[in-house]
Amino acid sequence: MRATDKPLSRAVCTDWSPESWRQKVAMQQAEYPDPVHLAQVVSELAALPPLVHYREIEALKLGLARAAEGQSLVLQGGDCAESFQDCGSDSILARLTALLQASLILRHGTGIPVICLGRLAGQYAKPRSQSTETRDGVTLPPYRGDIINRIEFTSAGRIPDPNLLLRGYERSALTLNFVRTLAAWNFSDLREFMDWQPALSGSSAHFRELTRIREVVKREMAVMGEDGDPSTAAERIGFYTSHEMLAFDYDLAQTRHVSGKGWYNLTTHLPWIGVRTNAPDGAHVELAADADPGALLTEALRRGPVHAFTPVVPSIADVYREMTSA
Repeated sequence: MRATDKPLSRAVCTDWSPESWRQKVAMQQAEYPDPVHLAQVVSELAALPPLVHYREIEALKLGLARAAEGQSLVLQGGDCAESFQDCGSDSILARLTALLQASLILRHGTGIPVICLGRLAGQYAKPRSQSTETRDGVTLPPYRGDIINRIEFTSAGRIPDPNLLLRGYERSALTLNFVRTLAAWNFSDLREFMDWQPALSGSSAHFRELTRIREVVKREMAVMGEDGDPSTAAERIGFYTSHEMLAFDYDLAQTRHVSGKGWYNLTTHLPWIGVRTNAPDGAHVELAADADPGALLTEALRRGPVHAFTPVVPSIADVYREMTSA
């Protein structure tokens, strides 16, 4: 019997708590000048509704277990970092369409179900290689993403601002609401988004190749739907959100205990850890270890599957960049 033939058990660390990470070294974290203000914002965030439900996380956990057994593929895509300014319907729709179409092509090219992970609805922080940035002899803290500080190269703009954590929550909630609305209207139904958005046009070889593949898939789906029930002829893509864990105060504020289940980070379906913060004995692994066991992705693992997808559709990454920059 395969592991996924039965419900997955949830191992709970009895000595883990949302504060146990403080005994470890925490990399890439902002230094807020006013801890009282920060505590007030974190308390406000903790009182707000969670962004995702723990059952969604459990569903993703099961999907990842199937992927580990070779029964499905995992496709993750999105921007290096989201911006508050780009939280608009057109921008979200463009990225979602690109990801779902890529998932569909992978599904039909391999015959294996695809789990789609969007780096959105929370990917507002970014790691930095240096602890400072210098321009024309002026040295300031680096820009760490819209949820931490501001991109303007000014002393005031680069000060970490706790209020931006609330702004990040609001923008994430707006994005998730739009995604869920699309899902409610069968946007993730494989037949519903096979036509490119009018604005997402291009003439490159990459775009032409992906368009050719799209037309093949559309013909196959038309044949599939001729004699079958439309609700079963086209499968649905499993879509989940993810973000890199770089703002502990934000993630901790929404880490909740579910009776009989354990702790869950309810800011996203899957928090992931980058190469700059993936030390096994570090604070990032400690924080994620019990808040989302099974729903944790490191950069090293994240890079591996992309190479596996390359022989199937070699132009997906390039077309995604072209489409979303249009």
